[in-house]
Amino acid sequence: NRLQLATAFGADADSEAAVQAGLQWLVRAQSSDGSWNAKRYGAGTETHALGESRYGTGDKADTGISGLALLAFLSAGHTHLQGEYRSTVQHGLEYLLRAQSPKSGDLSGPQQVGNDLGVLNARMYCHSIATLALAEAHAMTGDALLRDSLVSAAQYSINSQDPRGGGWRYRPLDAGDLSQFGWQAMALKSISRSGIPIPDEVQVRMRRFLESCAAGVSGGLATYQPKNGRPSETMTAEGFACRLLLDYPLSADAQHEALT
Repeated sequence: NRLQLATAFGADADSEAAVQAGLQWLVRAQSSDGSWNAKRYGAGTETHALGESRYGTGDKADTGISGLALLAFLSAGHTHLQGEYRSTVQHGLEYLLRAQSPKSGDLSGPQQVGNDLGVLNARMYCHSIATLALAEAHAMTGDALLRDSLVSAAQYSINSQDPRGGGWRYRPLDAGDLSQFGWQAMALKSISRSGIPIPDEVQVRMRRFLESCAAGVSGGLATYQPKNGRPSETMTAEGFACRLLLDYPLSADAQHEALT
């Protein structure tokens, strides 16, 4: 009765058919090793964005792209234990587990190594997105086989958090930016929902980071980095969403400022 339930949230037969068609395309696009290959489908071809050189960013982001693909299946109710696409999800999760660093728990993958800017720009995004996918699969199924890898991935995120500012960026312990922060926030929230505790101090630091990015007359707007640059619609939206996610609401005046 998925369609019946989803109708209350705006879905209809056409939207559900579109989701099904999208999932079928993702099945065909999956590589034999269980991954979704970023470069094969155009990643890394953008040379400039917002006036900055991209250095091929994303062409090795297979764990990040694979995490996004898995999230599509999981969001549609397909896990590695049930559903029409359980085999696809199973192979995708197996790929992420193989790609994880056994020492650090990093899920960015063995290709995301070195100091090349194209790699650095994507590495932490890949880790957080892959961690989110793994966490959602664990939260939905309770599969104990995923738990150790998820705990290790969570610890890598925790160890990578800037202890002073409370954010994340391209390298572990870098002073953070709100773009990267959002993915880490979603991953850690999902990990918590799956029954794996996140230290209180990590959450205190995260709230501190959100405060440091606040801008505007009432503090409802947000900047990309703390006290750096002008607030933007995208960062304000992300900051607002992160506050809701972390149960750290804005004041009434700040909320009004964010929404208008």
